[in-house]
Amino acid sequence: MYDDPLSQKKFGLSSILREKYSIPKWLPINAEIQHGWYPSNTFFQNPKISKNKRQLVWSDRMMNACRKSGIKHYYCIGSPFVHYRQKYNIEKKNDAKGTVVFPQHSSEGWNVEVDWIEFITKLKKLEEEFQPITICLYHLDYINVDVRSQFANHFKVVTAGNIYSADFVKNFYRILSSHKYATSNTISTFSFYSTEMGVPFFLTAQEFSYTHKFDSTKIGTGYKEWKASADSEFSNAHKIFPDYPIKNISPAQIEYVDRELGIRSESSRHILWLVLFFSGLKVLIKLSLKELITYFKK
Repeated sequence: MYDDPLSQKKFGLSSILREKYSIPKWLPINAEIQHGWYPSNTFFQNPKISKNKRQLVWSDRMMNACRKSGIKHYYCIGSPFVHYRQKYNIEKKNDAKGTVVFPQHSSEGWNVEVDWIEFITKLKKLEEEFQPITICLYHLDYINVDVRSQFANHFKVVTAGNIYSADFVKNFYRILSSHKYATSNTISTFSFYSTEMGVPFFLTAQEFSYTHKFDSTKIGTGYKEWKASADSEFSNAHKIFPDYPIKNISPAQIEYVDRELGIRSESSRHILWLVLFFSGLKVLIKLSLKELITYFKK
């Protein structure tokens, strides 16, 4: 029984794509999938990324990044989360209230370093319209008692769950749709998902940095560096999302978010289905032949 690799399971993306393009579970998806907003315009210049590997990206900007980096095969799929939300008609609930907060998170290799006490103080000072506050933690931070306890002493704390679970997207939208507003100390994928669904997003500024979990000699890139990076989209995003509470979404934000999520840039579904089906079939045949050879060598 074929099982998608973890890189494709991230945030349940492979499950969404299989549903969207009618790809059977037994057929490999022979491509790398953009798993979130990539602010870097030189992302695909990383030497670890194969120029021959098929890339499924979200937007015209990312297709241009592929083109400039020498990627040979790339297609625009738009944001899979948007497809999921629209397919299941998920909207902000009529009784939505308060603000959901998505703090900048750690990752498998890096711990995020933030003055959480100062951040919590800023959240508490938000006017009554934006209360109550709900903290939505990335799963790695949620299971880290040291991080979760700092928030749990002041607010309700939730998580969308394991990032490799197919239920992640459902959990995420269940949390987001229950709130009138959204905020964070950074601009990230959730900023766009919130705006696209009609939940106004704003910044609650609080700088952060990163420390490596296993190698203290490695230095992570912090908030200032992200914002100032010449190859980053962060500076443009900061012109769109204000560092103060907002109650409505502007036309400029809608236009920008639509562009970054690739809502009107999607490649032909019929062509992409053919590409994914036959390229996946090619991989499946190779895997089957390898298993047969291994079997007869026993």
